[in-house]
Amino acid sequence: MNYQQYTINDYLQDDDFLQWVFAPSVETDRHWQQVLQTYPEQRENLHQARQLILQLAKAEKRPDTSQTVSEIWDTIAERTRPQRQRPFFTYWWRVAAASVAILLLAYWGWQQWSTGSGDEMAFTNPTASPVWVALPDSSRVSLQPGSKVTYTDNKENQQREVRLTGQAFFQVTRNPQRPFLVFADQTITRVLGTSFWVKATPARKKVEVDVISGKVSVREDASSGKTQPEQVVLLPNQRVVYSTETGQLTPGLVEHPVALESSIPSDQLLFEDTSLKTITARLSSLYGIPISLLNKHLQACVFTGDVNNMSLYETLDLVCRSVKAKYEVRGMQIVITGAGCP
Repeated sequence: MNYQQYTINDYLQDDDFLQWVFAPSVETDRHWQQVLQTYPEQRENLHQARQLILQLAKAEKRPDTSQTVSEIWDTIAERTRPQRQRPFFTYWWRVAAASVAILLLAYWGWQQWSTGSGDEMAFTNPTASPVWVALPDSSRVSLQPGSKVTYTDNKENQQREVRLTGQAFFQVTRNPQRPFLVFADQTITRVLGTSFWVKATPARKKVEVDVISGKVSVREDASSGKTQPEQVVLLPNQRVVYSTETGQLTPGLVEHPVALESSIPSDQLLFEDTSLKTITARLSSLYGIPISLLNKHLQACVFTGDVNNMSLYETLDLVCRSVKAKYEVRGMQIVITGAGCP
C-alpha cells in the first residue's frame, strides 16, 4: 500500500493500524517500521494518530456529557453493523470503531462552539471530563474540565491564534505559512505542526508547556513589559514552566517521557552484559534526551535484563540500582553518578 498521501484520519480508519496500536506483534511491528523507513515524512502523522487512539481508549472509561461513551459505542455498532461476522469480531470491531468515535467526539465539540465577533469563536468545557474540540483549521484540542479556548483566524497576520484558560492538549495541523500561536496567561507558544500540552492555571501562578512531538517555542507575552522577552525552544519530551510571579522560564523534562518512535523493536531493550555506556546511548537515542555518565568508571559497568515493558525512569532506576549508581534530572538532561566499576 502507498502511504505517501496518508492523513491522520486515514490511519484512524485503517484496521491494520488499529490492530497494531492495540495489540502489536513482531509481524505488525516490522510492517509499520518498514512504513516509516519507506515514508519518513509520515512519522508525525502516524505518531499523532496513535496518540489519539490511545487517548480515546483511556477516555472510554469516563462518561461524556451528551451521552456516555458506552452509548456512543452502541450507536456506532447499530449504524455500521456488518453483514458477515469475522474472527475476533467483537474485539476488533470495537477497535475499528474507535476511529469513528473520535470523529463523533470532535464533531460534538465543534457543535459547542459559540460564535464571537468576526472570525473569533470560543468554547468552554463545563463538564467533568475532557472534551475533544475540532478547530476550523482541522487542528484538535482535548480541552480539560473547566477550561476555555478562544480561536481566532487572523488573516491579516497570516496566523492561527488560540487563547487558553486552563489546560488543553493540542494536535496542530501543520501549515508553515500560517503559524499556530497559543496565548496562555503571560506566555506565547508558537508552533507549525505538533502535539503538546499547555496548562495555565492562574491559582497556581504558573504556565506549563509539555511537548509530545514536533518543535515549539515559548516566550513571554509583550504585555510583560520586557524589551527582550525570554524564549525557550522545546523538542519532544521537553517542558518549560513559566512563573507569572517572577517572569522566569524554567526548562526541564516532561514527567513521563515517551519514546520518539511509536514502536520499538524488542531487542533494542533486551540487554545481556551490556555496558552502561551502550545502554545510556541507546536510551538517549530512543527518547531524544541527553544522558551523561559523570564518572568515566561507570562506562565499564554492565547490566543484564529485559526492560521492554518499563518506562524510561523505571529503566534508569533498575539499571542504576544494579550498579550502585543514581540518576537525576538536571534541566533538559539526565545525569548518572556513582563510583563506577573496576
